[in-house]
Amino acid sequence: MRQALATIMFDFVDACKATTTCKELLALIYGASEKLGVEHFVFCGLPPAHENIDKHVVLDAWPAGWADHYAQQNYVVVDPIVRQIKQSGNIVVWSEALAQAPISKRAQLLMDEARASGMEYGFTVPLYSRTDVQAVATFTRRQSPLATEECTVLHMLAVYTHARLKDLNTSGANRKVTPFVELTTCESECVAWCAEGKTDWEIGQITNRSHRTVHHLISSAQRKLDVVNRAQLIAAAFRLGMQQ
Repeated sequence: MRQALATIMFDFVDACKATTTCKELLALIYGASEKLGVEHFVFCGLPPAHENIDKHVVLDAWPAGWADHYAQQNYVVVDPIVRQIKQSGNIVVWSEALAQAPISKRAQLLMDEARASGMEYGFTVPLYSRTDVQAVATFTRRQSPLATEECTVLHMLAVYTHARLKDLNTSGANRKVTPFVELTTCESECVAWCAEGKTDWEIGQITNRSHRTVHHLISSAQRKLDVVNRAQLIAAAFRLGMQQ
């Protein structure tokens, strides 16, 4: 079994480097996932608190209609798997995470609906920018739990896919989609409220942060984007595709 899994992993890594479009990468993930018995997967960014997840989905192989349903219900705010990823920064095996602590009724409804849609067993991988968790990759199937060795291979597939996505989105015509400089989730949230014309104090009230913390986050974003004031910061964020 280990030899077969190693072959899947190394074949994927070699083929991943040769992909030139997201469509090719999606097809490659489909093929490798199928060999591992994975039926559904998704790669998506973690949205700021004031945004829904629908604009942050990158590669979607969920059951038909699930992504729309998840977004419409704004389940990301109660998702126990997302919450644990944000708290720990570690990979999450769904069954283990759900056994550790009770969850809210709405979170339980989410997990029940996921199982009813064929996502009984899941494995979620945090994907990092240079500073924090930027996105997640989730793999699921219906019939049996994922073995440790299978999770290890999926972890590697997720990391290589994320890296390749960043390469593809920062080359040629796609350069504006994902800039080389990346803001943290907190910085992005503050910049978004800046674009709405909010002051540091107002942003602090909205995001439950101190005035000093908000000022620090905005100043950090300005340094990263090499701008000297808020007007330039907002313009740079829009130009680089960080805000819409």
